[in-house]
Amino acid sequence: MNKAIALTATLLATITLGAATANTSNSMRCSGRLVYAGGADGSHMHEVLRKCGQPTAKLSNFWIYERQGKRSVLEFDHRGRLYRIENERL
Repeated sequence: MNKAIALTATLLATITLGAATANTSNSMRCSGRLVYAGGADGSHMHEVLRKCGQPTAKLSNFWIYERQGKRSVLEFDHRGRLYRIENERL
């Protein structure tokens, strides 16, 4: 199974079933800078890209970042605002 398929499968499992080890957070640290989830007050996609760089994978309004033994799934709303962050250990 290639990496893209594995990441997509993981993302779908996290979204639909909720991972047992996953937890929801309202912020994520990228190289010392924070991005925030919170609907209208959440960070915009452009800000997340600027602070965190390209995600490991993208699927529609969901972005995956894998770093330092952790996977973060970021969900954006239809306006491009960060809505939710789910974290799990790898």
